[in-house]
Amino acid sequence: MLLLVRNSTSLRIWFRWMNCRPFDLGTMQRRRIEVPLGSLNKELSTIERELRVDAEVPVTQLAASHIKFFREHLEPNARVLRRAYWECTGLRDLIESLDEYEPNHPCRSVKEAIAWGLERWGDMLDDDELEDWQSRGFAIDAAIEAIELPWFEPDRWLENMLLLQPVLLDRPPQHVRDHIRYRLSEIYRAFTFGLWMSSIALCRSLLEYSLKDTALQCGIERAKVGSRGELEDKSMKELSDEFSEQFPA
Repeated sequence: MLLLVRNSTSLRIWFRWMNCRPFDLGTMQRRRIEVPLGSLNKELSTIERELRVDAEVPVTQLAASHIKFFREHLEPNARVLRRAYWECTGLRDLIESLDEYEPNHPCRSVKEAIAWGLERWGDMLDDDELEDWQSRGFAIDAAIEAIELPWFEPDRWLENMLLLQPVLLDRPPQHVRDHIRYRLSEIYRAFTFGLWMSSIALCRSLLEYSLKDTALQCGIERAKVGSRGELEDKSMKELSDEFSEQFPA
């Protein structure tokens, strides 16, 4: 999928042009760039759908060159490329109107939709039908009680989830150790549910383990001679500094 985008001559030309002069489509032939920009925007939408975290293990395999291209060029410029296409098609006024639009009536939330559906369903059932559904394991009353609890915030969960992207690797996810994949899943779930302290603690724990686990194969010693002349484990900061020196960004 990214191969098509990465090999696009029009895209590479567009990036060079965009980085060296102000955003002014009037200096280029609209028709010349409208078609490749339209194709590119379709690819962008496809890529964003593919990168949504909807799997149990948030890891996606991708060639190293594609990962580099995505992070350095495509992701930072996605919004600009979309607006460029809309302006090419004569939708500049519509874009400005949408940017300024403030609805008088805010959209109903996911939580309200669930609550309304459950209440409506319960009201439509007579006693015999309600008993029948309950015998099948549908705890309607308990579900209504659950959505009234203060921690039940599906709208916020959805917003948090949309901020996440899978970890991009240049090897199959099966090569990642099971306990690391499990911890990645825990981190993503904690972030989705807004458990920020848990997310930070899990990230730190996973980072520390990864540094210690890969130190020797990267030529970095995990231990040092302490002030008493005895070997002791290096701190995570010490390991991080050594990794940064050996593998600068």
